[in-house]
Amino acid sequence: MPFTNERITERLLRIRCPGNVFAYLAVGSRQALLVDTGLGLYSLKEYVRSLSDLPLTVVATHGHLDHVGGAGEFPFVCVPKKDRQLALNSIGKDARANYLNGQGESVSYEDLIRELSEEQIRTYDPESVFDLGGYHVKMLPMYGHTQGSHCALFVEDRTVLFGDACNSAAFMQLNESTTIEEYRDNLKEFREKYSDLYDQVLYSHPHNFGGKEILDEMIGLCEEVMDPSFAGIPAGNIVTANCLFAKAADDGMTRNDGKCANMVYRQEKVRKE
Repeated sequence: MPFTNERITERLLRIRCPGNVFAYLAVGSRQALLVDTGLGLYSLKEYVRSLSDLPLTVVATHGHLDHVGGAGEFPFVCVPKKDRQLALNSIGKDARANYLNGQGESVSYEDLIRELSEEQIRTYDPESVFDLGGYHVKMLPMYGHTQGSHCALFVEDRTVLFGDACNSAAFMQLNESTTIEEYRDNLKEFREKYSDLYDQVLYSHPHNFGGKEILDEMIGLCEEVMDPSFAGIPAGNIVTANCLFAKAADDGMTRNDGKCANMVYRQEKVRKE
C-alpha cells in the first residue's frame, strides 16, 4: 500500500506518503483538514476518503514540491500568501519524479497526480484558524525555510507541526530561504508568541525527531552560525552549491552530540544585508 497512517491523537492522523514525507489529517465533528499533500504519487485523495467522508479542506505549510505535489487532485489548496508563486513553481512532474527516484520510489508518470493549476490555489494569512467543529487548526508563521513557511497548531491537542520549518535538517541554503539572522529573529518571535500553546512537536519527514526543546536549540544554533569564528562542515551541493552543515550528524540526521536542531546553510546567506 503506498500510504499508511498512524494515530497521533483521537482527532489527528499522520499519513506516510511515497517519498518519505508525512501529511496530517485533522478531523472535527463537521469537517476534516488535510495538512500537506506529499509528492503526488498515487491518489492521496482516495486514501483520505477511506479515512473520513467529512467535507475536506486542504492546506499547505509551505510551497515546496513534497508538500504541494499531490494538491492537483483536490478542488483547491490553501497556501501561505508569500509562497503562492513558489507552489506554482514546485509542482512539475519531472521535478517530482526526480525527487521520488532519489527516495527509492519506482515512478511511472501515469501514477503522478496532475499538476496544480493557478485557479486551484487559495491563500491564507498568518494565524488563520480552521474550525472543524470542536477542533481547531491555527496556522502560525515561522519564516525561514521559505519566505512563507507556517506551522500547524492543533489547538485542543496542544500539538504543533513544525514540518520543515524547524527540525533536524532545516534547509536554509535555498534561494527562497531567509538569511540565518532573519530566521533567528523569526524563531524568537515565534517563541514569544506561541510557545505556551503546545507541548508536542511533529515533523514532515521520518528522519526528524525531537521535542519542544528543539526551538531553543535552533535559536542557539543560529547564533552560533552567525558568529564570524564559526566554521560549518562542508556538505557539498545539496540543491544549491557550496552548502554547509551546522553540526556533525550521522546518516539518519541525528546530531553526534545528542541534540536535535541542525541545518544546511550557505555562508553568503547568514547575515542580513
